[in-house]
Amino acid sequence: MAYRRVINRFFTPPKMRAMEPKVRECSTQLLTPLIEKGDADVATEYAQKLPAHVFAEFFNLSVETSSEIKSVSGEYVDAIQVLDHDTVKRLSKRLYEIAQDIIDARSQGIRPEEDLTAGLLDAEYNGAPLPAPMVLGCVRQLIVTGMVAPSVFIGNMFVHLSRDPELQDELRASPEKIPAAVEEFLRLYSPYRGMARTAREDTEVGGQTIRQDDPIALVYTAANRDPRVFENPDEFVLERENIADHISFGRGTHSCPGAPWRGSCCASPSRRRCPARSSP
Repeated sequence: MAYRRVINRFFTPPKMRAMEPKVRECSTQLLTPLIEKGDADVATEYAQKLPAHVFAEFFNLSVETSSEIKSVSGEYVDAIQVLDHDTVKRLSKRLYEIAQDIIDARSQGIRPEEDLTAGLLDAEYNGAPLPAPMVLGCVRQLIVTGMVAPSVFIGNMFVHLSRDPELQDELRASPEKIPAAVEEFLRLYSPYRGMARTAREDTEVGGQTIRQDDPIALVYTAANRDPRVFENPDEFVLERENIADHISFGRGTHSCPGAPWRGSCCASPSRRRCPARSSP
């Protein structure tokens, strides 16, 4: 967990709140020309671009490098979906190269005051530096995860809003309801569909026998639409009483460190159990 301890230091709610003005600035820069134009493909012209701009700020990269990561990671995920193994291998190699370039820059002394990659390089475990291959894998995974999930989620959110003019009007009239809407969007359109794991020992879950070394897929989207937990699970319900039960960011030890990104969405007193407020 040495890696997680370093990562958690950079995703605390105070650090995310400090990033908020920069995120708003990025959003304004991207949205202003689209609003002036009056017509736009929000998924392509905004949702696909915003993560690269925000990521450049957070990871201390140039917008050009961040945009390349966004482009490559998007193609990488698309190739995975269609089982294009040759393209997956080629793009995965490029993502590792970019991650190594970031690490090399920090190793050579180009270190901003607050930098996650530098933090990983400086960390120790049992008195020794973290293994270089593991640091590389960690940085590579972070740059992919940070690019893909926001684009997917923002795009789905805009599609939903485009189909529900009444909800648009309600949120414009009562912007204080937007945090609750974001949480319900997260439940309905979980940015990540699930996580793969391997069973360490024989066990049984829900009457299903799972053998040691069996591959397991944990599907968050299914849990977030479980009718035993959420009434009318396939419907958008603003201000659900048990919305804090959604697991779009995982839960417990394996909760997503990026959950505090939307911590400001939990400012309402009625949302004290929101996972974003209790994430490490």
